[in-house]
Amino acid sequence: MSEAVRLPQRFNRIAYQGANRTSDPRDVRQDGVTSRRKVLPAVRDVMKVCAEQKLVVHTGHLSPAEGLAVIEAGRDAGVDRIVVTHDQFEVVNMSLGEMRKAASMGAKLELCAMRTLMGPEAHLAWMRNWRHVKVEETAAVVKEIGAQNFVLAIDLGQTGNPSPADGLQLFVTDLMKAGVSKDEVTKMGRDVTGGCSWVEPPSPPRASKRVPAAARSLLEYHLALSRKGRLR
Repeated sequence: MSEAVRLPQRFNRIAYQGANRTSDPRDVRQDGVTSRRKVLPAVRDVMKVCAEQKLVVHTGHLSPAEGLAVIEAGRDAGVDRIVVTHDQFEVVNMSLGEMRKAASMGAKLELCAMRTLMGPEAHLAWMRNWRHVKVEETAAVVKEIGAQNFVLAIDLGQTGNPSPADGLQLFVTDLMKAGVSKDEVTKMGRDVTGGCSWVEPPSPPRASKRVPAAARSLLEYHLALSRKGRLR
C-alpha cells in the first residue's frame, strides 16, 4: 500500500502564512497558487516530498485553474497519482472541458455519492444550500470522459446521512439506472481506485500476490460486508 507521512509543520507555514507575501504586487496568492496560476516554490517542495514518499496527491477545494496548476506541478515533480477532489461539488465545480484536461494530464477525477443527496430538497438542513448534482449528469460525464479516469468515493459518514457502505450501494445503483454499465462501475470502484491506493512492492516481489485489506476499494469493502450479512 502507498506510504503515508506527516509533513513537517514548516511546510504548512511556508505554503499558507507565506501566501500573504509576494515580491510581485500583481500576484495575489491563494492556496499556494498565484493569481497568474503559477504554483509557489513551497508547493513544489511539498510535491517533491510526495513523489519521494509515493503519496497520492488530492487537489482539495482548489478552483479548477488552481487544481490544474497543482496537477502540472505534481507531474513535474514525479508524482504519479493525483486525484481531483470533489470535481462536481459547487466548491470546485469543474466544467467538462476542465475535467477532460485534468484527465489528459493523468489525474483521476473523484465522483462522490454525497453530492447526489445535496440540494434544496436534501433531508438535512446544512445540505440544502449546495447544488444538487443529478446522477444523470454524473453518468453523462463518465460516458464522455471515460470510466478509466474516475474513482468512486462517498464523502459520507455524517450523523443523519447513510453509512459509507450504504451510501456507496445507493450511488452505484443509481449510476447503473442512469446507464453506467457494471464493467464501468467495476473499473471506477475497484481498478482505478485500487490503482491509486496500491504500490507494487520493490523487486524481487513478495511471495504473496495478495493485496492487503487496507488497499481494497470501497466497492470491494461493500461487497464483503454484504456477503457477511451486515448490509440489508
